[in-house]
Amino acid sequence: MPKSRAKVPKLKSFNLAEEDVDNLNKLANMRDVSQSEVIRTALRQHFVNSGLTVTVRE
Repeated sequence: MPKSRAKVPKLKSFNLAEEDVDNLNKLANMRDVSQSEVIRTALRQHFVNSGLTVTVRE
């Protein structure tokens, strides 16, 4: 079953630059995943790069 490609509600509350929103949408479309999954993946990678432990829920 394909994952939902739903948009993040209240994305404007993140106060992202227009370019960041465009990049978020491009990545979501390229990977055929939701905006939320792109954000979660980026956060996990940032945490790992900072030496933190990351647990991925399935």
